[in-house]
Amino acid sequence: MTKQEIREAINVRTKAVFFAANTIVVIHDGDPADSPNDALFIKSSIQFVEQKLMEKGDTERYRQDGFINLQLIAPTGDGYAAFATVEGLVDSNFRGVTASGIHYRTPQPGQMRLEEGKDYELIRVFFYADDTQ
Repeated sequence: MTKQEIREAINVRTKAVFFAANTIVVIHDGDPADSPNDALFIKSSIQFVEQKLMEKGDTERYRQDGFINLQLIAPTGDGYAAFATVEGLVDSNFRGVTASGIHYRTPQPGQMRLEEGKDYELIRVFFYADDTQ
């Protein structure tokens, strides 16, 4: 899979998981969508870390590693309950799951913090995908 194919598959999955479950708005890098001021929403970005050669020969197989940053943002005071719901969704829909050729690893939630009148939390989901060239 190319990086663009990986990015598109992850974006489709994150929107489906959060919008289908709880109608949570997901804004991906480069989306022109506005952030809702009065509801929980998620900013999603994808970082590619490393591409490793796994097999060499007539056909070479590469593994692309990376992670998804899911930044949860909610109005002040709404974060704890809303973030617990999202953490559960992330865990059940990504931990150990393989979808569209992408292998998701254990999500790592961060600490909740208050900033600029909103509650924030960052959840990082590591993944890898193989590509044959």
